[in-house]
Amino acid sequence: MRFWTLWKLLSYIVDVPVADGIDSQGNLIQLMIRKGQFLLTSPKMVYSYGSRYEVLKQAYEFFDVYYLKPASVLLLGSGIASGIQLLNSHGIVPDVAVLVEKEPLICQWLRSFIQPFLRAKNVKLVCSDAVQAVKDLKQLFALVVVDLFVDDVVPEFVGTETFLRNVLGIVANNGLTIINVTKFPERNREVITNVNKVLRSLSVEYATFEVGEKNIVYGIRKK
Repeated sequence: MRFWTLWKLLSYIVDVPVADGIDSQGNLIQLMIRKGQFLLTSPKMVYSYGSRYEVLKQAYEFFDVYYLKPASVLLLGSGIASGIQLLNSHGIVPDVAVLVEKEPLICQWLRSFIQPFLRAKNVKLVCSDAVQAVKDLKQLFALVVVDLFVDDVVPEFVGTETFLRNVLGIVANNGLTIINVTKFPERNREVITNVNKVLRSLSVEYATFEVGEKNIVYGIRKK
């Protein structure tokens, strides 16, 4: 813990490398500390940045997540669990936090460096594919965050009816689903088109907003 304090202080002057490696897709990923927060990044993408992860930060504010004070949270594509760290930064400690992360290297870093700092009564790390995870999970969640990327590409299954039905099926009444996608590269736009079609066909209440020029965030409330 003493070393963590030193690293944290130093990180306000310079980025402090923690770990790096090649993921299962052949992409370089890096874990570092910047301005007191863990940052998970690749050359093309910021995956997570503690409570400074701008996309989720704005999404939580826009969709009143802090007012919701979710007791049960599911992160699909957890990265380094910014979705929980943002709640913690506002004094919210969930009863249950389930982190689903497919990439083995990120799972390893979550266990070694991140999980000890997360505040939740019960934290469960599931190193699994998100498609299988939403089939296997039996409990309902007040908040589900879908933040799935392979480098900067949104997997095609995110826009399928089967996946979205399964996700919405594990959301509790009055719960919220947040889906983060990017408009670039161009191939992501087909996924966005499919997400829009499926949500309209399911007749669910949802809203969208854009973060910068790249990200589109969906918020779906279950009544």
